[in-house]
Amino acid sequence: MLTLILKANDSCNLRCAYCSVGDKTHCGMMSESEMTGALLWFAGLARERGEKNPAVIFHGGEPLLIPVMQYKNCLDELFARNPDLNFTLNIQTNGTLLTDEILSLLIDYDIKPGISIDGPENVHDLQRRDVFSRCTYSRIISNIKTMQANGIRPSGLMVLTHNSLNAGLDFLNDFAAMRLPLKINPLYSAGEAVKHEELSLKSGEYAEYLIRVFEYVIDNEIDISLMPIEYILQGVLNNMTPRGCIFSGKCSQSFICISHDGNIYPCGRFADDKINILGNVHQGGITDSGKEILRSLSASRSTNMRDECTNCKYVKFCSGGCIVHNGAMCHDFMKFMDYLYGCGIRKYKAYLIRRREDIMRRLGHAV
Repeated sequence: MLTLILKANDSCNLRCAYCSVGDKTHCGMMSESEMTGALLWFAGLARERGEKNPAVIFHGGEPLLIPVMQYKNCLDELFARNPDLNFTLNIQTNGTLLTDEILSLLIDYDIKPGISIDGPENVHDLQRRDVFSRCTYSRIISNIKTMQANGIRPSGLMVLTHNSLNAGLDFLNDFAAMRLPLKINPLYSAGEAVKHEELSLKSGEYAEYLIRVFEYVIDNEIDISLMPIEYILQGVLNNMTPRGCIFSGKCSQSFICISHDGNIYPCGRFADDKINILGNVHQGGITDSGKEILRSLSASRSTNMRDECTNCKYVKFCSGGCIVHNGAMCHDFMKFMDYLYGCGIRKYKAYLIRRREDIMRRLGHAV
């Protein structure tokens, strides 16, 4: 599936300590005509590549600062001019802004929201405050519940920082009770995070946290969907490449990002660092040099991998990992894979046996 990450707005109503966009001194937002043009350009790219089911992720900044009517007008024109394409729509939001108008937008256009929420309330409120320095956790939880009450099924996105490493994991029980799936990403050094070394993770700490979460969920039999743990576990059990862009060797063929100024990047992480610009949607799209960048990036995960990757026993699972961060998380994923292939799988199998025995007893069958 070809996915567009549309960063049509890089302003925000929060001032997160690690914001990848930066200090917000020069914020920009696409006009309605510019946003429509970007979407139509992407539709043309999808058709050119033979993609019938492209996806769009509205990103930012905070994408819900863009007027609802602008979304409606842009999407109406996108659909009207591309009836042959079946679009999947997503939005990555901080979850603090919710009105009846926004609810209707999400419902009417079937836009699936991802909500940024950093695990425990005390950790979240320490690093994700609004422009007036107010806490945001309780507001976000309330908005998630309102979405769910209206038939919307949001997912959560947690950025793991040093603050969370020694915090408790009881929040997973709360998220499970809310039926809120959660993706746990490590903090990457970009934007404001560069200025806050106290938030950064040391090599191996992300893996150690994932192991803690994995064991906590199994030991307490918590029914919650957790990524990338689920993706990696499925990959190990089925001897296949896990889902997710950091594992796919074809990420440069599956994603494209457009920033508020129309610049085109291979993905959103490149846009955060303002490197590898492929062209501009308002100036003809991807240039010849941009196409060469894409070919080079694709080769870096196939025929031109780093030496340490070609000699790694897990390279078939990740194809060298995220090309933006150039192997920065390799040690963590190797550590987590080593754990799964060791006691992790044994622990998981014992958990499945317990669950099976419990189900059979409830059904009145002999175990």
